[in-house]
Amino acid sequence: MGMDPCWVIKGNEMTAKTVLVTGGTKGIGKAITVEFLRLGARVIATYASDHNAAEQFKLTLSSDLNNRLWIKQCSASDYQETVSLCQQIETQWGQLDGVVNNAGINSDSLFLDMELDAWTKVLTANLGGAMMTSLATIDLLSRNSKPTFLINISSVSGLYGRAGQANYATSKGGIIGLTKLLARKYAGRNIQINCLVPGLIGTEMADDMPPGKVAAIEEATFLKRIGTVQEVAQAVLFLAGTGGSYMSGSILSLDGGFFK
Repeated sequence: MGMDPCWVIKGNEMTAKTVLVTGGTKGIGKAITVEFLRLGARVIATYASDHNAAEQFKLTLSSDLNNRLWIKQCSASDYQETVSLCQQIETQWGQLDGVVNNAGINSDSLFLDMELDAWTKVLTANLGGAMMTSLATIDLLSRNSKPTFLINISSVSGLYGRAGQANYATSKGGIIGLTKLLARKYAGRNIQINCLVPGLIGTEMADDMPPGKVAAIEEATFLKRIGTVQEVAQAVLFLAGTGGSYMSGSILSLDGGFFK
């Protein structure tokens, strides 16, 4: 009799699990939220300021999915806001089973032309968001009687230091280092902490790029295309499910074979 490969996520694997997705109402975060909901999880999807996007997201979902979705305005980089959110999660459901640190922004320019405000803003939102949310949630994760997960979303910019993204690349590279540190520090608390490193994905960020730049990135990948938000969401589910059961402190690339 054949056996399912380890990466197949069973239909009930996420049932009754409670998952926090930062930046979970747009782009990659929205796709991640939807996939967790489809597998039966309860999802707390946070956003920083775009009320309209959050409301529009809710309108696209069936009543069944909406019943398991809690959209909450909460800045990922605000420690006190996230601590308060964790207290509400514990009161409501008594547990937190997983966290996806996805929230992030970009403000690109060449290193010598970069304004201090742009540097600070991106580092605070991206690296600060992953750090503060991890700091606020790890205690609740570690009190769960079952294994839990924390997944950080980085970028190939954090690996290769892409030109024109000094602040973004630094923040995403820092997230990779943070993942390694946290995985080592909390290995004894039954929390699997890993990092996903996507290449260029078809989101608003890609839409705002000059077509020639997108084409150049496509040409610099083995697969000759950019990725989709659904592909990122599936990789997150792999890390969150049984497929990632023997992974901790791992850096998983999802970049189409990016080689420049």
